[in-house]
Amino acid sequence: MENEMNITAEVQDAGGEAKKDRPKSRKFMIIMLLVLLTAVGAGIYWWYLQQTVISTQNAKVATDIIDLSFRVGGRLEKIMVAEGDQVAEGQELAVLDQEQYRFAVEQAQANLDLAQANYERLPYDLQSKQMAVSKARNQVDIAAAAVKTAEIDVNDAQRMLSINEQLYASGAISEETLNTSRSNYEKKVAALESARASLQSAEIALEDSQQQESAAVKTSEPSLLASIKQAQAAYDAAVYNYNNTILKAPLSGTVVRIVVQPGETINAGQTVLSLIRSDNTWIIANIEEKKINRVQPGQKVDIRIDSYPGKVFHGSVATVGDVSQSTFALFSSGSTAGSFTKVSQWVPVKITIDNQGLVLRSDTSAQVRIYTGR
Repeated sequence: MENEMNITAEVQDAGGEAKKDRPKSRKFMIIMLLVLLTAVGAGIYWWYLQQTVISTQNAKVATDIIDLSFRVGGRLEKIMVAEGDQVAEGQELAVLDQEQYRFAVEQAQANLDLAQANYERLPYDLQSKQMAVSKARNQVDIAAAAVKTAEIDVNDAQRMLSINEQLYASGAISEETLNTSRSNYEKKVAALESARASLQSAEIALEDSQQQESAAVKTSEPSLLASIKQAQAAYDAAVYNYNNTILKAPLSGTVVRIVVQPGETINAGQTVLSLIRSDNTWIIANIEEKKINRVQPGQKVDIRIDSYPGKVFHGSVATVGDVSQSTFALFSSGSTAGSFTKVSQWVPVKITIDNQGLVLRSDTSAQVRIYTGR
């Protein structure tokens, strides 16, 4: 009887312990169920991301790098910026020694002033030529009058000689008187020849003056205008060269490299420094070829850049490359004769990015998530 009571007591104790363990088991089952549901949910979410999001760490920042140089050569006088400085469009960056270029401008200005002065003096030069023609014409008139006078004198002397010859023949005058008359005639003839020679010289001088006047009218103005044009071109070139002794930023950006130092002699076209554009930065992401058909222009993208840890940038797909990276490789990764190895190809995707006013350095590593939606 006592044994039965002990057995009954043990059974009751076991039942009580079972009832006590039952809540613990239920709690364990709930925890396991939650873990299972979490794992399933995570798996579903992972599967969803695999279907709607493409991620890659094979990406980098890209931007236009602009090398700046002087259009003229000379000794570098000064650099006004340092690497990392942000500059505005039109800001002065560097300057050459300007002395020789300033002298060239002054010399060209003097030549231009002289050409303009010569042109302004043209009317006075023409007037001088016209006065020379008038003077030569007067000399011709005077010489012509002298010839006429000499011709009259010759005729008179010839008539007197004829008369005296007759008188001498009749014995009315002496031989001395005849010889005097003959000598006077010869002098008058010589004077006529001299007058005619003077007239010829005056006519030649008049013709020469007229030709000079005509040439001045026809050629002086075009020639002087051409001289002014040539001097103006030389002046403009000198001013252009002088202005190009100052290197200015062609656009807003950031100085990323300075390759020369003050005091160095540099040539025209030699790189002085390099800028990157502040308003034209993008991301190049390389996507596996098996996923590239899901990428389309316009899709939204989240971007993380190593130089800004914890910060998320936003952008969108701009273009999808038509060929893989290996197409442009020096040595193709494709098969060679007698062998074949399948290699995954990567296609470049250009992604625009809102840099939020921050400087994103070229070639900085990035991670992207492209939301394909499918």
